[in-house]
Amino acid sequence: MSPLPLLQSALGSLRTLRPSWPAPPGAFGRLGRFAGHLPRLSPRAGWLLYTLACFVSFVVLTFPADVLLQRLIASAPREAGVHARYVEGTCTWLGGCALRDLTLEGPSLGGTAVQLSRLTLRPSLWGLLAGGRPWPLAFQTEGYDGTCEGTLRQVIGGLSVQFALRHLALEQLALPAPWGQGRISGRVTADGDFSGNPADLYSLQGTFLATLTDGALRAGAMNGFPVPAVPTVQVRLRATLAAGRVEISELRFTADGVEASLRGGVTLRTPVARSGLDLQLTAVTTSSLPPAWKTLFSLLPGPQGPAGERRASIAGSVAAPVVR
Repeated sequence: MSPLPLLQSALGSLRTLRPSWPAPPGAFGRLGRFAGHLPRLSPRAGWLLYTLACFVSFVVLTFPADVLLQRLIASAPREAGVHARYVEGTCTWLGGCALRDLTLEGPSLGGTAVQLSRLTLRPSLWGLLAGGRPWPLAFQTEGYDGTCEGTLRQVIGGLSVQFALRHLALEQLALPAPWGQGRISGRVTADGDFSGNPADLYSLQGTFLATLTDGALRAGAMNGFPVPAVPTVQVRLRATLAAGRVEISELRFTADGVEASLRGGVTLRTPVARSGLDLQLTAVTTSSLPPAWKTLFSLLPGPQGPAGERRASIAGSVAAPVVR
């Protein structure tokens, strides 16, 4: 017997089969109306869309986090003139690259190592993958009990940076002599905008505003003169940087019984402790001045002005200031 009649009979039986479960009322109608709103794609456009979806899925699933992190760490610090080391690093699409236990060293940092508990970098993925450059590069740091966030951009002659520093613990910083670490304490808040080559101090220019709150100064000596302890200190600084010189337009120092202001300039050198000073000091004391401070202010040259005012010039260097 030929198998053709048997095959035709089997197919006929299959056509009579129906689903044993009822279809939801209106489900196919709603599905049909939804499909009617979709744009009709040509076969070629459909294949292009399918290829693009596969490519995006492939990039997401095989994202080269390690390669991206190494390229980022190799390019950004090189432009800034610093060397970076870190213990652990991860990269994600939305969170950027996060580095933990990071150490930064280089001439532009004055020979002092900067240690951060966490650094988050959010580079321009298009610029990094296309040209190997991460600019603009957004960053956020955590360290010294404070935070700092900003953006790095590449400009002619170097980099530009805008940053905002919040609640930095000054006592944890390794300051240049004669201050040292832990000699001055307090919380620093600052905002700045700089541009130039960080490896070349004379190319940097920008503005800077900083305040010190809840400050204190431990007793010690400066250039052979004893400096008494100051339990409460408030400082406000406004300055500009250009051609390797910091011009201080406002520096106000407030402590128990003392109000002082500084104006002038600081000529930057490497290391920072050798930077030259050219400052004018005006100090006003009150009757509640502690005896140790009265002795110190009596050493200032020149006669005492009205209302306990004294004026002096400060020269020398950051490490060895000279009061005249």
